[in-house]
Amino acid sequence: MVRKMSDWNSVYTWPELVDALDFQSDLQGAAATHTFPPRTKAPRGLWDDEKEAVGKLWTSQNGGAQWQLRHEAPGRIVVVQSFPSQILAVRALYAADRNPPLKHQLETFGSGGGAPQILGILPELVVGIGFISPERGFAWAAKNILWTDTAGRAWSKVAQRTPDAVVARIQSVRPDGTIYYIRDKRVYRHPSGANVGERVLGGMANAQAETVCVDRDKDTVVVAAKEGKKWVCGFYEDDQPKSLETIEDAPLGDTQAYLMHAARGDVTFITITTRSFLPEYASFRRTGGRWHREDISGARNFGALAFAGARAWVSRRSASEPATRLYRR
Repeated sequence: MVRKMSDWNSVYTWPELVDALDFQSDLQGAAATHTFPPRTKAPRGLWDDEKEAVGKLWTSQNGGAQWQLRHEAPGRIVVVQSFPSQILAVRALYAADRNPPLKHQLETFGSGGGAPQILGILPELVVGIGFISPERGFAWAAKNILWTDTAGRAWSKVAQRTPDAVVARIQSVRPDGTIYYIRDKRVYRHPSGANVGERVLGGMANAQAETVCVDRDKDTVVVAAKEGKKWVCGFYEDDQPKSLETIEDAPLGDTQAYLMHAARGDVTFITITTRSFLPEYASFRRTGGRWHREDISGARNFGALAFAGARAWVSRRSASEPATRLYRR
């Protein structure tokens, strides 16, 4: 496989930890941060950080080169989704009467200033949301996929997915509201709405699906899977298999899919290896119909990622100072 130097360039630095990141265009995005925990010799409780965290929401209008603080309040913001005129956010609030002692609150920030509108408490702790409009969308927890058409005021459980072993992979939602997800190494689709059924996608009988995404520009579903000792990528049109390509032919060991994104026919596929104390990441890109592997400096340090069109952003904690740097490609 051809190796190419990474095109990631540092564009911004926060003196805080980045919890979530999303861009709805090449220019307009949102990020959530909280301050580094205090350095103290006294032992801290398991949930002290969550009790004390103050979540901050930031917005950018120039692709992440500059950020403006939009709002701050108790509770980390763990998920954001940016729309042209509003931002949806999931805030983790400490709740001593729950196990674990957390609850997730869905909020919406309008285009003006001021505090967010609280839409309600989610029925489960979630790891991602995918709204197709401010009123209609999905949220996914460890196992369950939830649907709302009331802007988050009421939710229905519509499907189950395989829990992620390491991270919460991005689930993929088409513009028409169809969601694609992984269960038992197979890809399933579920149309929008609570009273419809799911369907499995065929065409990869000898491969174990790991992650899935939607190329909205090409209206194509893209799947990364393990086939023997290699990573493969399957492309679907109208939910029918069209082609299968080899990403990398190498022993997989403890390597798992981290996430995949596709736009305009180009694909980014990131893996995570957990054989050591600190996980290591690898990035593969498909451009011009060919796959290559990026050379990434500091491959053990990846944080929140976001994609919009051909652009990509990743937050990476600094090794030399209490700060998080934002890189753009």
